[in-house]
Amino acid sequence: ERPDRVGRKLAGYAKLATTTGITTPILFWVPTARREARVRRALSAALTSLDDPSLVPVATSSADFLDDQHNDPAAARWQPLDARQPAPQRLWLAELGSAWPHLPPLAASSTDPTQAGSTDPAGALLPPAPLPPDPSDRRTPR
Repeated sequence: ERPDRVGRKLAGYAKLATTTGITTPILFWVPTARREARVRRALSAALTSLDDPSLVPVATSSADFLDDQHNDPAAARWQPLDARQPAPQRLWLAELGSAWPHLPPLAASSTDPTQAGSTDPAGALLPPAPLPPDPSDRRTPR
């Protein structure tokens, strides 16, 4: 996609965050560092046009940062985007939370498995538990 089209998507992500009350970081992975620079310019322009850019935390990376020994996408190759500040150093995927201190931690401290994002006693992130069936969904036998 063209960089400007990628940038225009941020308005939809901002609307989603406003509607749901959930701010979710958006990661853009592109093929080259040159393309990443163009996409970052478009994303930066799009962020400045939002009423609340903090609703759409963005980080970018490119395949140019992969090599034969380090092809892990979680490695220190992510660059957070903040239209108000110069780009910081590249971060590990797990470090991105520090770039967006206004976001809640990824893993909740609760061990209640009915809570989305909860952890088991060993610290592994668990998926949300399924909701019980709604009584109004039950069909009556004929």
